[in-house]
Amino acid sequence: MQDWPLEISNEIDINICLKEYGQITDEDEKFVLMEAILYALDEFENKKNFENIADQVRDLLNQDFEIHKYTIYKWTLYESEIEEFRITPLLRRIWDEK
Repeated sequence: MQDWPLEISNEIDINICLKEYGQITDEDEKFVLMEAILYALDEFENKKNFENIADQVRDLLNQDFEIHKYTIYKWTLYESEIEEFRITPLLRRIWDEK
């Protein structure tokens, strides 16, 4: 279960997930869905649409910062020696603005 978002991230449609996220009220469900969205965004191959999707994700993370602050910080890699992921700069901007 620990790697569930990673395992399904290649199979999800981010646009459908973003639409679904807006309809969810349960914070636990939002947390799990956002984990999957972030993994999928990191693997997103359509460079043309990446910025548009990233903007939508940024807005949702800012809107629900308290729900996702652990996840945001995890992706910043501030306390890690791992090289950056594709979405690390986006998550760092969000974290630094808060």
